Amino acid sequence: MKSIIPILQIALQLIPKARLLGLVVIFLGTSPLIAQPVALVNDITITKLLGTSPNFVRIDKHPVTNEIFIMNDQGQIFQVNPSTKQVNLVFTSSDHGLNETFGLEIGATGNFYVAEAKNEGGYNIGKVAKGVPDGAGGYTWSLLAETQAYQHSGNRDHKFSAIIESKDGQYVYVNSGSRTDHAEEAKNDGLREMPITSAILKIPVDTQDVFLANDETYLASNGFLYADGTRNTFDMEYAPNGDLFGVENSDTRDNEEELNWLREGHHYGFPWKIGTHHNPQQYPNFNPPGSDNLLVAGINMESTFYNDPTFPAPPAGITFTEPVINTGPDADIIRDSVDGVIKDANSIGRPMGTFTPHSSPVALTFDTEQQFGGDYTGGGFAMSYNASFQKKYQPFLDPGEDLLFLELTKTQDNYTTKVTRIAEGFEGPIDAVIVGNIMYILEYSGQNIYEVTFPENNSNGIEEPSGSLSALITVSPNPVKTEVTLTSNLEAMRITHARLHDLTGKVLATYENQGLGELTFSTEDLSSGVYFILVETTKGTALKKIVKE
Repeated sequence: MKSIIPILQIALQLIPKARLLGLVVIFLGTSPLIAQPVALVNDITITKLLGTSPNFVRIDKHPVTNEIFIMNDQGQIFQVNPSTKQVNLVFTSSDHGLNETFGLEIGATGNFYVAEAKNEGGYNIGKVAKGVPDGAGGYTWSLLAETQAYQHSGNRDHKFSAIIESKDGQYVYVNSGSRTDHAEEAKNDGLREMPITSAILKIPVDTQDVFLANDETYLASNGFLYADGTRNTFDMEYAPNGDLFGVENSDTRDNEEELNWLREGHHYGFPWKIGTHHNPQQYPNFNPPGSDNLLVAGINMESTFYNDPTFPAPPAGITFTEPVINTGPDADIIRDSVDGVIKDANSIGRPMGTFTPHSSPVALTFDTEQQFGGDYTGGGFAMSYNASFQKKYQPFLDPGEDLLFLELTKTQDNYTTKVTRIAEGFEGPIDAVIVGNIMYILEYSGQNIYEVTFPENNSNGIEEPSGSLSALITVSPNPVKTEVTLTSNLEAMRITHARLHDLTGKVLATYENQGLGELTFSTEDLSSGVYFILVETTKGTALKKIVKE
């Protein structure tokens, strides 16, 4: 990479700060000295697609065309062609107005959303820009929302990052990360968390110049607060059943890293509860390190942990929502709070919520269109960003920088997940996207894009329709018991009829619809198992999978 990066950097410097739809830049491969990631199971393969230049932070796909886009932290957005291994610069900061970018979302109708985390003169400002197709092949950009400026803490600010469109296309949810490690007083201003931090904000998309005041009452009363008590949800994605999940990195204490089922109006505990542990700094008898086995001098025993009589009380009347519990066998290493010894959580029957401390989970993805075969169908995936040699992560002897397969099981009010390592050897993986039966993994520090090919789900004898609109149809509930509802996520797209197939492709039933946005039918007569539905709409055809309990 040493001989390649300067050439690419020069090429990028020569690009005018404007939208250049015709320019193709070839991202060349990295040095052969970099180790190739390896599969830990025999039914996936990993190949390098191409190398990138530094500081790429997001990868996403257009939900209708399946085109792949990547974005760096300076606001440049490129289209990637996996067949030719070429990339095309499509947007720069001159288009959307943002140049410290950490969040990218392409909505169901092709809108682009970019989230910025900016530090101006010691103050943080979060911004979201929206790009709307203009009907002539271009995009019209506007500023969707901007936060009130609030004090930068000095070195703990996480700010705006993950952004995702709501299932109905009416809102975007954006992560506004914490400005502290665990709500300690920041050294530069003596302030802790603020109303606009450690939360997920909800912004309507049919407007512009939304002002997000740093005021709890204002945010709640105007419907801008989706969820609270999230420290730093770096990635959010929908499961096949439409439930929204987020991965979150915890503080420098040896607390677990979280996977959360994100729901409107819920509080996820930060800073009073992190992982499955209560923050000891809120208690008057806290006297580190002797009173806390999750702090180890020389590893994470920092000056930010101290006896803190003025630590704020938890909000009255709030029940904290627990993280998803990891049932093993992987990513479940903890430091036991009872004796301070590193242990496998599930081997000692200790609830683990959710991943090994300091692993920094990223790249949350789901096989939402059920294109993966075998056990992977409809499954979830996440990656650990940190490497095993990282100071705080090293004692846990977890390899890190790996791909994790998440087999989620829904309980009455939450989820558990079986976690299995299926690949390792990446270098700073940061984001991933699934197209068909291929997962594309973007590395931040390794500066590569890898293709992970999964077995195809071809057991049903039904092929994905050309130009499938599967991402625009929601199936609820799924798994299903007595009836199921198909919903169009696009107001202009109506459902005309649907055909129910078994795994052999046999048509079991046809359901007519009067061009409405929803179609509901009974499943009481179906045996337990997996079925497929071909959904005909006024815009095209979608293929969806249901599981009958």
